[in-house]
Amino acid sequence: MRKLFVILASIIVLAILGGIFLFFKDGGVKGLSVELTVPPEVAIGSPFSLQVSVNNASRNVLREAELMVELPENLIFLGSEPDKSLETRILGNLGTGSLTQETFELLALGGENSIKEIRATVTYQPAALGSRFEKRAAANFSIGASSIGLDLAMPQKVFSDEEFIITVFYKNNSNASLKDLQFRMNYPPAFSFKSSSLKPDFGNNT
Repeated sequence: MRKLFVILASIIVLAILGGIFLFFKDGGVKGLSVELTVPPEVAIGSPFSLQVSVNNASRNVLREAELMVELPENLIFLGSEPDKSLETRILGNLGTGSLTQETFELLALGGENSIKEIRATVTYQPAALGSRFEKRAAANFSIGASSIGLDLAMPQKVFSDEEFIITVFYKNNSNASLKDLQFRMNYPPAFSFKSSSLKPDFGNNT
């Protein structure tokens, strides 16, 4: 009788281990894919979109899924605090064969001519197990120049009390329309403003 009990216990243990093996072989982490889509290059000061696609190609329902996106230095979530580099979204249950997509609006504040990496992590709990697992993904892109090009043209030398002209050139280098821009000119202490082609909105320099 005791021998039969040991055999039955061994069969149960093997069945559990086999289920766990099949879970990892044909489901679980290997059946879940996370893909990040981001422009290959972005301009400083020009908003852009990050899309995260979560595809559950396993045979298991993945419960209580959460998506966490981590930003590198000089990147922020548009509309959030400048020091916020981490955002979490609740995805809920991921059914078999389901595709979930989340979009994040981002903005580069600096880091001209550098390569950056955005990371995403999906945590979940398989229906057959009580532990939580995670799937990670990352995407690289480059930060180019500023979305606004600015240049000044002026005489190389002027005399005291001599009037001279400063010409300002500015250009939108991005692929998107930029709104609510403000131009401000800072004059040296001995400089006396006389006039400009466009009347300043504030003071004599904005």
